[in-house]
Amino acid sequence: MALDDAFWPALWKLAMATGTRPELLLCVWFAESDLEPTAENSAGCIGLNQTCPKPNGPGFPSTPAAYKGSPASAQVAWIARQVESAVKLNGGPFQSAARYWQANWMPATLSTAKAPDAVIAGKDGPYAWAYRDNAGLDADKDGRITLQDLGDRLELLVLSRGAPLTRAIRLAYANRPAAAPWSEPELVIHEPAPATPSGAPPSAGPIASGGIGGGGAALLTILFALALAVAHGGRA
Repeated sequence: MALDDAFWPALWKLAMATGTRPELLLCVWFAESDLEPTAENSAGCIGLNQTCPKPNGPGFPSTPAAYKGSPASAQVAWIARQVESAVKLNGGPFQSAARYWQANWMPATLSTAKAPDAVIAGKDGPYAWAYRDNAGLDADKDGRITLQDLGDRLELLVLSRGAPLTRAIRLAYANRPAAAPWSEPELVIHEPAPATPSGAPPSAGPIASGGIGGGGAALLTILFALALAVAHGGRA
């Protein structure tokens, strides 16, 4: 995890400009690159959020080599344009890491795949090519990648090897600006279920008290809270 000192102000500037908690951004970037600015995949996607070359991605502000060699803070300045555009497509700030991961991966689906069980990409369509290249995101192996799948994958990632992410979130809040609207982290993994006709979320919806819900979410909430406490020297 190579994050320069200027990264934290850049992260908070983006978070506050888009109304999206910094821990949601960090969670997705951790899933994409382990928070390593020099990360590059076989398709030539580079950096914290694995920005991809054109025509399948936004490309780079300079050359791929220069972007790969730029510090995390400089990459955030480029990523910010993508996040700001995605927030508009989303109709407002991102409320879950799963939804932001969808935006980072397949922004064109934000207007069509909104519910937890909505299909983002499928083996037989839509976006069969995206499914083929990212079949590992199909958590339940049913031939479809949904918002629920993305949440499940992020949950597994945090539980299995989330220590660097915990450290990054701790450092983010240690560098929190005074004007920031959030004083404590709340890592919401799963996208909330749509409201019922009465306006209240379903009783079995994926968001639970404490911000992380669905399946093993209570355990995840506890483990994440403990990890933060340990990171703060044992203080809650």
